[in-house]
Amino acid sequence: GVDGDSLMQYQVTAAPIDGLKLGADLAQFEGETGVADQEQSGGNLYAQYAFGNFKIGYMDGYTEKAKATYADGDGNSFDSYRYGALGVEFAVNDALSVSYSEEKHEAKDKGNIAAGKTTMTTTTVEMEADVFQIAYNIGGATVGLFHVDTDNSDFVAGQTQTKTIASIAMEF
Repeated sequence: GVDGDSLMQYQVTAAPIDGLKLGADLAQFEGETGVADQEQSGGNLYAQYAFGNFKIGYMDGYTEKAKATYADGDGNSFDSYRYGALGVEFAVNDALSVSYSEEKHEAKDKGNIAAGKTTMTTTTVEMEADVFQIAYNIGGATVGLFHVDTDNSDFVAGQTQTKTIASIAMEF
């Protein structure tokens, strides 16, 4: 069907110097039927550098849905997404860490070129999130607190959401 019958993914990772991790991947669906305007695919790039008690990371990626034809570009059926995040983590000690990240997600809804026009109609909505986390390890358990503030949540312009989650994870 439109999602294909197989997926081909390529991935490259490297650690060229102590503390630095780099990576990239690309995924493409294959064997799609009924797809004319856009095939399903996605990819990511990332870098992480750890020094002392700090880690800094960056990620940039995209994904495109398979489309037999574009809709009307009014923001009701997004065709592609681009996202990026920049974060920092600080290990206070062996048991306690705190982190913060800023994330941006952009969704595009492309429309067909209307009769008599030269460009397609496109609606773009950008969602932004600020994420705070704290984690404390107690033996085989991790107690965490996660808080996120989101603008244009769910790609709805003007919609904001705040979520706070407390968690306990156990290792067995």
